[in-house]
Amino acid sequence: VYSITKDPHHQPSIMPGHRMVGHLAVGAFSQGHVVNDVQHALCRERGLRHEAFLHPSGQGRGKVTKAPCYISADFTINNNEVFRLDTLMRAMGISLDHDVTAHQGRSIRHVGLVIMLLLEVHSFEYGRGLLKRPFFVLKPIWANNTQYSRERSGFGMETVDDYGLHFLLQPGGTLATFSFNHLLEEVTTSLALFAASSIVVKFLAVYAFPLGGIYYTAMTRETPDIRQVEKLALVPDEQLQAEHRKLFGNAARGSKEELLLSLSSVHEDS
Repeated sequence: VYSITKDPHHQPSIMPGHRMVGHLAVGAFSQGHVVNDVQHALCRERGLRHEAFLHPSGQGRGKVTKAPCYISADFTINNNEVFRLDTLMRAMGISLDHDVTAHQGRSIRHVGLVIMLLLEVHSFEYGRGLLKRPFFVLKPIWANNTQYSRERSGFGMETVDDYGLHFLLQPGGTLATFSFNHLLEEVTTSLALFAASSIVVKFLAVYAFPLGGIYYTAMTRETPDIRQVEKLALVPDEQLQAEHRKLFGNAARGSKEELLLSLSSVHEDS
């Protein structure tokens, strides 16, 4: 179960894990690691079974022939994805018989290994916004030059070291939810910025540029009465053109709106 708000009682923001689709990432996700043939083979094998994808959300089905890729679970239990240990190891490009530590000739089976599991949950993607169905991605990363063992008491004074794999889980991802209050804050801030920028532009145009006086005169010129414009809008276009030629001696140029404003200013002065 994951929540995208601080209040656990906010039910719309809580979703059970079995309702999310998840995939295992196959590739090199740590500095110094490179993709190898083991990972290519896993992606190719799952691609033939239509269980490998190019995108962590499950897009690009059936087009994968090499790593990196994202694969489906081996099986499910109560609609929860389950990955076998062998699959996790192959996704990292290693096996229990690999020597990935500084102990030459000693494999993971004999010294153990520390593995970091990055569990990324995404309910938001840049360019797409909120997702209808969140998804998770599991990225396994093995730590260089590490080993893991657990001591336990044997017979008598004997101490036995149990070597194995130590998994560390680290959550992450991109979570988001719609907030009207946040939207109101963003809109208010944007309007304030627009108003401030308009004031700055007008100040520069009037006081900083050589033709500031002309700009100020045009900006503060009184506009015609809109009622006069409404009356002229009912007059046919041919009659308006004739009236313009009579008053100005030439044909009107520009849009009809410009013609109406020009004529209305003359009628208002008269």
